[in-house]
Amino acid sequence: MVGTVRTLNAKTREYIQNGMKSMAEQIAASFGASVKFSWFSGPSATNNRREWTEFSKDVAKTNDLKVNSYKLPLLGKILPIIKKR
Repeated sequence: MVGTVRTLNAKTREYIQNGMKSMAEQIAASFGASVKFSWFSGPSATNNRREWTEFSKDVAKTNDLKVNSYKLPLLGKILPIIKKR
């Protein structure tokens, strides 16, 4: 079985990881089997720090994917526009 888990903080990720590992081991044991549980810890779903952005761009480029960059306006410039509407 393969999948992804996305959480907003490290404490929740640890809780989910431990729970999934325990559940997989118990299910396997109930059938007299064993399980190999692997977990790759990446950034949280809302971690937009520069190093993770650059890492993601590098991975995309390595896999011949197109990377688009956009300059977003500063929030201070957006708020007056929103208030006018």
